[in-house]
Amino acid sequence: MRNATSRILTGTLAGALLVAASAHADRSEWPDNFTVGTASQGGTYFVYGS
Repeated sequence: MRNATSRILTGTLAGALLVAASAHADRSEWPDNFTVGTASQGGTYFVYGS
């Protein structure tokens, strides 16, 4: 039982690493910054804009 659990965990971690490595996007044409319009100070979404 312990051997099977170890194999499943190892396979899951290896698969996650493979997906993470291949998901790296080409960001050469992304903007350097962007502006987000949020609420004023004290507003609900102020923390997202700051």
